[in-house]
Amino acid sequence: MEFFYIVFGVILVIIGWLEFAYAKLMRFKRESRENWMKIESMLKARSKAILGLLEEIHENGILEPEMETIYELGGGFCQTEDRDQIAQRAEKVTPVLYALFEKLNEGGGNVPAMAEIREMDIELSSMSRRFNESIKAHNDIMVLKKYKYQILILKPEKLRDFVIDREVR
Repeated sequence: MEFFYIVFGVILVIIGWLEFAYAKLMRFKRESRENWMKIESMLKARSKAILGLLEEIHENGILEPEMETIYELGGGFCQTEDRDQIAQRAEKVTPVLYALFEKLNEGGGNVPAMAEIREMDIELSSMSRRFNESIKAHNDIMVLKKYKYQILILKPEKLRDFVIDREVR
């Protein structure tokens, strides 16, 4: 009977040991999910503003090659459950969008929607910093030696960060 209690105790210690690492991972994953929902909402609004800007400048008779690329990228947003796909689309549209902004500024076209989109990008950068902090904390746990065996057993996925103005190659 004592053997049973020893085995049971060892099993409880192992479960607690795994639960400790799992709880930390899930806390940071939950934080990142909450932050991502805010970012996704802002990206959707940004996309609508970008597409509205394209309509506005098209009505003024301006046609630039960047406009077609931005339109094909859906203004930087696509409706999907895949966070990485949404992030990549937003990251791809940003340099093209700012190249268009430069052309519009050179041509003397100061469109009010450009200022609104820039403000959204500033807010998105702030949101992405908070999001990336939780992503980094999650991913850092996965490489700590003290969690090495728990990570081998739990096999969590590494999470991807989000930077609105990432250089796209």
